[in-house]
Amino acid sequence: MGCIKLPRLRLYWSTEYGYTPVSRIMSRDRFLALRNAFHVVDASSAPKNNNKLWKVQPVLDAIRNVCLSLPQDHVTYSVDEQMIPLTGRCPLRHFVKNKPRPVGLKNSVLTTSACLV
Repeated sequence: MGCIKLPRLRLYWSTEYGYTPVSRIMSRDRFLALRNAFHVVDASSAPKNNNKLWKVQPVLDAIRNVCLSLPQDHVTYSVDEQMIPLTGRCPLRHFVKNKPRPVGLKNSVLTTSACLV
């Protein structure tokens, strides 16, 4: 599903546009039930602080730890902003007027000029 993009999730199981590698593995209703029940942390253990990302904080921490363990032997780094398009409701959504996609989630990206082989 990450590689073959269809405009609606239910189209992966449709008879006309269906994608058999997905529909053969799992039924649509089973996939939707699992997607709705997926949790990273226990919702009853909500923290007292004002962290809006507390439900996915373990995943963010794991990604951050892997990024920190990457070798940093290149000299030239650049930090840039990237917008992840999002028009839905989200308290983290930003509006940056001079971006090609002005509404979305603002993401910081670290790049280097070195070519890794």
